[in-house]
Amino acid sequence: MQRTASKSIFERWYSKNDDNASESVFITPSLTPRPEQSRFEQWIKSRQPKLSATGSELERYYRLEPEQVDDPIRRWIDHSNAFPRLSRFALDILAIPAMSTDCERAFSLAKLTVSSQRYSLLGSSIESIQLLKNWVRGGCITLGGLCSSNKAD
Repeated sequence: MQRTASKSIFERWYSKNDDNASESVFITPSLTPRPEQSRFEQWIKSRQPKLSATGSELERYYRLEPEQVDDPIRRWIDHSNAFPRLSRFALDILAIPAMSTDCERAFSLAKLTVSSQRYSLLGSSIESIQLLKNWVRGGCITLGGLCSSNKAD
């Protein structure tokens, strides 16, 4: 079910005709002659689905062995050459917040900033005010030494 949903989204929004990503194909010519395959090996090979020269990135990814990853963002950036479209898809998915509370909190605080006297504020001004409020609240900046998080006793 999850693979089907991922595949339909991937194929819809990250098509092969996308100009922003060039598909990398890893076909290396063999310099040594291959030994003759047994009938069993030929049968096994005939049962495996065939990929086109470019192959579906999603299908190639599903065939990989699972691996333990501590930093998924770094992993997809590192594998962007092997899976250019799939890495963009994964990074877009990882950018979605796990919970909406931060987004809702930001809108609630912005509602308090824009009062009836401030309806004429530009969006960029509201954005700057909200950033400053968050930075002061988080201790990233101080306003003229008035908000010092490193107060000496």
